[in-house]
Amino acid sequence: MEANTVEDNKPLVIQAEGGVGKKTLLVKWFEYHQQLNKARSKNDLIILHFATTGGNNSNYYYAIYRILIKLRE
Repeated sequence: MEANTVEDNKPLVIQAEGGVGKKTLLVKWFEYHQQLNKARSKNDLIILHFATTGGNNSNYYYAIYRILIKLRE
């Protein structure tokens, strides 16, 4: 098995029309990843942020704020 490299840790952006299940896909993947990590006794940090048009979620300052709060935890 090869060791993970820095190149393996890249941001992921999913973009598609509304109503096709982007959030559901990511939430299900996140739940699967959490269960897998518990079985491996691994402790990955994953910060989910769903950006939508309008409101605070589309503001990148808000995203950075949420990331900083999560890192403090």
